[in-house]
Amino acid sequence: SSFTNNSVERYNGPFLPQSTFLSQFVTAGSGGLNVPRGVLFGPDGNLYVASASAGPDQILRYDGVSGAPLGAFATGGGLNDPREIVWGPDGNLYVANAGGDDVIQINYLTGAVSQFVATAAGGLSNPSGITFGSDGNLYVTSTGGGGNVNVKRFFGPNSATPGVFINTIVANGTLSDPRDLAFGPDFNADGAPDLYVTNDVGFSTNDNVRVY
Repeated sequence: SSFTNNSVERYNGPFLPQSTFLSQFVTAGSGGLNVPRGVLFGPDGNLYVASASAGPDQILRYDGVSGAPLGAFATGGGLNDPREIVWGPDGNLYVANAGGDDVIQINYLTGAVSQFVATAAGGLSNPSGITFGSDGNLYVTSTGGGGNVNVKRFFGPNSATPGVFINTIVANGTLSDPRDLAFGPDFNADGAPDLYVTNDVGFSTNDNVRVY
C-alpha cells in the first residue's frame, strides 16, 4: 500500500533476487481509496485495504485478479484512522484503529463493525500493528500517549473473555515507534516462535527491526 499515492502497487514474485515494479494494482484513488495502510487478501481471493477516506473511514474491497473496486466491505461504525488489518481465528477481520485507541472487529459475513478491544484498554494508544499468536491471542503495537510505546496482548475471540487486556508483552523503553509486527523464526533457538517488530526511529538510518 502506498499511502502518499493513494494506491496499491504490485511487484514481481518474492523469491527472485530483486523484486521489480509491475503495475499499480489499485490505481490512485480507485473506489475512494485514500491514505491506504493495511492491505490483505481475504478468503474470497479479493483484496481488502484500510482507507482513511475523506468521508467515513472504510475497509475497501477490490477484485483479487483485476484490482477493480468492489465497494466498501465496512464503513464508519467507529473506524478512525485504520492501520494494519488481520484475519482472526474466528474468520473475522480485525483492525488496529489508531484514531480510536482501540481494535475493531468486522464480521466477515455481514461487514458489521464493532469494538473488540475497548478504548485505551491496558493503556493502548495509537495502535498500528496487529497480529494473532499461536496462543490465539491478539498482539498490538501501541505507539504513543502516556509512555505507552510497547506491544500489548489481549485475549483472542475464542477465549472466555475476548478482547480483554492480558499484559504488556514488550515493555516501554525497548522501542521508539513500533509500527508493524509478526511472529517468525525462532531467532534465539529456545523452541518458540519469536516476535519481530518494525521500529521507526524518526525516519533515520537507525530504523530497525527488533526481535523478542
